[in-house]
Amino acid sequence: MKRDRVLQRLRRAAISLALLAAVLALVALWLVQDNPTINHTSRGDDYPCLAPYDTVLNDANNYPGGEPPPDGGHIERRCREAGQERFRTAIEVAVAAGAVAVSAGVVALLAYRRDRRPAPELAIADARRAQMRVVRRGNYGRVARWRRASMSAAKSSSRRSRMLGRRFNTSAPTIQDTARSDSTVGLSGSSTTPSDQHESVGRLRPSQ
Repeated sequence: MKRDRVLQRLRRAAISLALLAAVLALVALWLVQDNPTINHTSRGDDYPCLAPYDTVLNDANNYPGGEPPPDGGHIERRCREAGQERFRTAIEVAVAAGAVAVSAGVVALLAYRRDRRPAPELAIADARRAQMRVVRRGNYGRVARWRRASMSAAKSSSRRSRMLGRRFNTSAPTIQDTARSDSTVGLSGSSTTPSDQHESVGRLRPSQ
C-alpha cells in the first residue's frame, strides 16, 4: 500500500504549528516579565526599569530609588513608556501564539480525519463486498419465490389427486353392483316381465 503523502504533510504541519505556538507563548511570557532598559540617563546607560506587567497591571512607580537624580521624572516617564510598549508587544505575540495554536488544532483534526478514512483499496473491496451481498440477496429472493411456487403447485396437485380419488371411490361400488345384478339375471334366465303379464299369458294359451 502506498503511503499517503498528504497525510504525512498534514501531520508535519500540525507538529510544526504546535511547536511554533509554544515558542510564541514562551516569548510572550518572557516579554511580560523582562525588565526593559533605557539609555542616556544620569544613572548611566542600560538603566533597568520595572517589569512590564508590574508597570501596566500594578501601576508601579518607576522613579529611581536612592538619592533623587536630577532627571528622575524623565527616567520615570521613559520607563513607563518602555514598559507599556513591551507589554503591548507581549500581548500581540500571545495573540499570535493563540492563532497558531488554533491552526495547529485544525490541521491536526484534518490529519486525524484523513487517517481514519479508509484507503482506496479498502474502499474498492468494501464496494465489491456490498455488491456481492446485494446479488446474494437477490438470488436468495428468487430461490425463495421459486420454492414458494413449487410448494403451492405441489399442494394444488395433491388436492386434485385427493378429489379424484374420492370421486372414484364413490362411483366404483355402483358400477360393480350393476354388473353383479346383470350377471345374476343372465344366469337364472328369469325375465324382468312382471308377474301379472305371466298370468295373463297362461290364461290365454288353453283357448288356443
